[in-house]
Amino acid sequence: MDLTQLQYFQILAREENMSRAAEKLHVAQPAISASLSRLEKELDARLFDRKGRKIVLNSAGKIFLDFTDRVLGDLEQTRRLLDRQKSQDCDELTIACNSYMSTQEMFFTYMSTRPQLRLKQYSIASASIGTELRQERCDFAVSTIPIRSDELGSCILMKQDMGLIVNADHPFAGRPWIDLAEAAGENFVCMQQGTAFRQTTDEMCRRAGFEPHVIMEYFPSQLMRAVERSKGVALGIYYRERQIYFDTILRFIPIREPHFQREVTLLWKKEREKERVIRDFIEFAKQFKNEET
Repeated sequence: MDLTQLQYFQILAREENMSRAAEKLHVAQPAISASLSRLEKELDARLFDRKGRKIVLNSAGKIFLDFTDRVLGDLEQTRRLLDRQKSQDCDELTIACNSYMSTQEMFFTYMSTRPQLRLKQYSIASASIGTELRQERCDFAVSTIPIRSDELGSCILMKQDMGLIVNADHPFAGRPWIDLAEAAGENFVCMQQGTAFRQTTDEMCRRAGFEPHVIMEYFPSQLMRAVERSKGVALGIYYRERQIYFDTILRFIPIREPHFQREVTLLWKKEREKERVIRDFIEFAKQFKNEET
């Protein structure tokens, strides 16, 4: 019995269909059939009942699937532990983010004092952050929506006020502040559905008493250009990196009502706080937060 047999069996047990299992495993169907035959012979037990062209996991198969899930799960956990050990040896951090611009200065500052550090970032849906941390697919996560879990530690890095971004020639452009309800008749450009920032945009507009008329959805890096080209308006955060836009072609207008502060939070798995690399970054992040505020 080898790992390939277990992997083939696990997928086949979940799919209960030879062709779908073969497609998922990227192998020919006869290879799966041969592997299953060898496995059943070694176990001296049938794991599936054949019903015409369909196969159904039987009671023996269910028992063996529990064993297979444990073995492959332990193997994956061991691989993660070994990867983590490597990352500690070479100071490597993997960070999942649902928002990038908020924390780049912190990451750059951290790396400037640790030339040996390797930092990996990847984008993640807000709903997946807790799972990624608990399963240790990342070391930290940056979230702009609240995530509550007894298993996770957290540190609020900053609070950001929302504003309305308009073109420099827009009638709102000279305003020192605005109530969002005044923009109810405007054309909005927004991030795509399912993102944390789109959730915030929709919620703020609802609190102001209207649903935004969305004429364009954009990727995060396209906000400035999207507002400029579409002549629409957008909700956004003021970043120093955007100053050149706000001084020339666009304007950022603070929103008075509804007042909303977005919290940018660093999250990690509490069980890992004793690891040197994890502990070091937590301490740095808390110090960086205090210096920024």
